[in-house]
Amino acid sequence: MPLRDHFHPPLSRRRRPEEVLAMWPMMMVLDLHPKLPDTVLPGPRRTLDDFGVTFRDDSDFGPTVAAVELVSLGNKAQASGRRAFLDKVVAHLRQGAGVCVVDVVTDHQHNFYADLLTTFEHTDSAFLSAPSGVYAASFRARERRVLEAWYHPLAVGEPLPVLPLWLSETVCVSLDLEASYEVACRGLNIR
Repeated sequence: MPLRDHFHPPLSRRRRPEEVLAMWPMMMVLDLHPKLPDTVLPGPRRTLDDFGVTFRDDSDFGPTVAAVELVSLGNKAQASGRRAFLDKVVAHLRQGAGVCVVDVVTDHQHNFYADLLTTFEHTDSAFLSAPSGVYAASFRARERRVLEAWYHPLAVGEPLPVLPLWLSETVCVSLDLEASYEVACRGLNIR
């Protein structure tokens, strides 16, 4: 099933978008669990404007090695939310963690991918001059400053991509957004 528009009717009348953003990380963890090394522990986050999964080293609450960040309406709607979200992603990358950003918020056109390119003084020749408001992207920062990025514009009615989720410089797992999204939608009785 393709990406749905959770921020406009008819779906927004049946379920709040935050319900999908809260359920989706749990389904990501279930999908990724068999692929993860035994030394990596995933933990979903579900608070007002903080939806995603943090992956940490299993050594006594060790450091974050990767994160999946789902953009919420609160992250995009106001400058303070955009700054906080960008700061969080940049902090992960500068600490050496791999990060996937998934933005399905159709209400606002802000693009954090463009912000990250600017922050790391990185260019992407495949990136359009008019960035998509919904997208999925995967990042890692080599030596904590050289950004590598994989960008996928999204569209309502189209399938979601598989992204690389970097757990270290040499270990990467496939994050199948479509599979976990579909299970989350079914669990919420969204067709």
